[in-house]
Amino acid sequence: MLDPVKTILHRLSGLIGLIVLVGYIPITAAQGRNGQGLAQTLERAKKVANQGAYALALELYLKAIDLADEASAAQRRELINKTLATCKKLIGQNTVEPAVRGLVALLPITKGPAIGKKPHSLGARVRLALESLALDLVLGNKPKLALLALKALMADGPGDPMRWALMVRAYLESGDFKNAQDSLRRAISLYPKASELYFVRAALCGALSRKAVSQSNYLRAESLLRATAKNLEQAARREPKIAGIHRALGKIKSSLWVYYRATGQYTQAMNMLLAAEDAYADAAHLDPRNPEIPFELGNMLFVAQDWVYSGVWFEQALKRFQVLSKRKDLPESVRAALKRNIDRCFHNLASTLHNRALDASNIARFDLARELVGIAGRKVPAYAKESQQLHKWLTARQAAFDRQLKLLTGMNESGDAQVALGDLFMRARQFESARAAYQRAIQLPLNSYTLVQMRDKIFGTQVIESQAQKTKSQIGGIEVRLEIPKSFDSTTLAGLLQKAHSLTMGAFPHRLNGPLDLKIFTNRRAFLEQAGIRLGTNLGGFYSFGRVVTFDEPGRSRAKWLEILVHEISHRYVDEMSYAKAPRWLSEGLAQWVSQGWSRKDSQKLSSMVTKKQLTAWKDLDRRLSEHWNDAGMINKLYLQSRHMVHWLTEQFDFKRLTVLLAGLRAGKPIEAAILEVYGLPIETLEQNWLFRMK
Repeated sequence: MLDPVKTILHRLSGLIGLIVLVGYIPITAAQGRNGQGLAQTLERAKKVANQGAYALALELYLKAIDLADEASAAQRRELINKTLATCKKLIGQNTVEPAVRGLVALLPITKGPAIGKKPHSLGARVRLALESLALDLVLGNKPKLALLALKALMADGPGDPMRWALMVRAYLESGDFKNAQDSLRRAISLYPKASELYFVRAALCGALSRKAVSQSNYLRAESLLRATAKNLEQAARREPKIAGIHRALGKIKSSLWVYYRATGQYTQAMNMLLAAEDAYADAAHLDPRNPEIPFELGNMLFVAQDWVYSGVWFEQALKRFQVLSKRKDLPESVRAALKRNIDRCFHNLASTLHNRALDASNIARFDLARELVGIAGRKVPAYAKESQQLHKWLTARQAAFDRQLKLLTGMNESGDAQVALGDLFMRARQFESARAAYQRAIQLPLNSYTLVQMRDKIFGTQVIESQAQKTKSQIGGIEVRLEIPKSFDSTTLAGLLQKAHSLTMGAFPHRLNGPLDLKIFTNRRAFLEQAGIRLGTNLGGFYSFGRVVTFDEPGRSRAKWLEILVHEISHRYVDEMSYAKAPRWLSEGLAQWVSQGWSRKDSQKLSSMVTKKQLTAWKDLDRRLSEHWNDAGMINKLYLQSRHMVHWLTEQFDFKRLTVLLAGLRAGKPIEAAILEVYGLPIETLEQNWLFRMK
């Protein structure tokens, strides 16, 4: 007999079927009390199924299941086979809700010795189909239906680690953290060594830590992540050959990497990035057929802007997804998911090559840039048209660079022209040629540069051997970690940092949860060669993965030092307040607005950009910042626009809303959704209002 819950479910299903089929398939109580009712229902169900109306056929089979007590052994077997086949047809059509109900209804009548427990018995086939469907539903972001299937399986008999893992994941996907934690606790008590539970434990911990971060509870987030990492490391030592444990460890250490970089802990962040990469690589080696592992590793490295190795892992994932897609026994939903993942791999692979090409072009390595674009066009068929357009853009960019180089080289009597030539060589990372141009410049008349500025430029091209000193101190209750040249005046720096931090702390209503990490290189050349990040030649500093980076210039004024430090420390605040999720235009706009404000002279420059139609659409700002990171003229315009956008938002609304916007991004909202929530307007409408204000 059916248990009470399933009986209610079946009665409701029958009622729905009656409403739909009233007047079409009359079935009387008298027929239900004898074999004729069951036989007629089965016959009608088969006819409906033959016509392709599988949902209607299933409703009839569900009615027949209610009459199964009257059935002969042959009828019961036919009923189970037909219902199972109909459910599979519905799954193939991606009509999963009726299929779940049908498979759940089969559980009670496929139990016991009459049906059997062997792998190929009807009972085993039903349970395998329901478990497979539950997996598809979890992966397909349909957690409520997955829970319906999983609860039925758990009620049917002893579970196993995979079912428990799926149940935890389904609760997690539905946002029910309490039941997810309770289920995981119960599962681990039953199966303390089950590798299937480790990955879901990492996923749950990641979700709970993100929730803690969204509530500004950074200590809770760190505690969760570190405790889970420790447990997984212990498990990996006990079971070194289980890929799932290493993958879970890679996932949790990737989350710790994000946490450390968002809270300004640069050294820990970089160490954790390497540790996460090692764990994922171990998992990929131990499970050579699983495409999800290299895909996750590729995504992590892409966020870290390691275009080369992220591309290597995306290619590995692509090969594995393609091998899987050739299997003939895959449900349609799984096949569709594989196609989406293959498309994502192609897109991400093209993106890595695209970014590498942009980086090469920004340091004037145009041949390499075109080579990379050509590779992208060959490897990613869908990118062929875009690669042709980028190839033309690169050719035009090289032509402009070559024209400028030729023009400036010929202007041997102009000091300003020789400075511009030196700057061009610096952009191309040709430091010796840059120094020669600057030295020629100081022998010629100069209109735009002082002697102090020229000495700084020449100093910035030299190779200077210097030992670094590392120190720690406290400023306003914040730990400051310094790595500076031994020859640097640390006393002056301490005073500058104190003032810079006071200014930024006054601007942002937030207390930093991590340290302030500052690295000062000996000169601009060391900064450009050794910082290991994409640095524009005109930059005075940079903020990267939790660390403020700048360099020494003997002639730099106290005011300029202060502006650079306030700017970069502002990035530190924005990064933590948004959990490293603020788009670059917003981070740059805020950092510049806090460090420089807005002046009448700035308004005049912006008005000129408006007149010349040089403004960039908001949605394209980050892309253009990536395309032109080493083009001083273009970057200055993009920075000016970003600063005015922040200035306008503050003037039109107030600064507090910008901090709420950062909180929305920290909670995981896309920038468009966060803007709509905070300002009550779509980003496109806000942009139109901004444009109207400037006309």
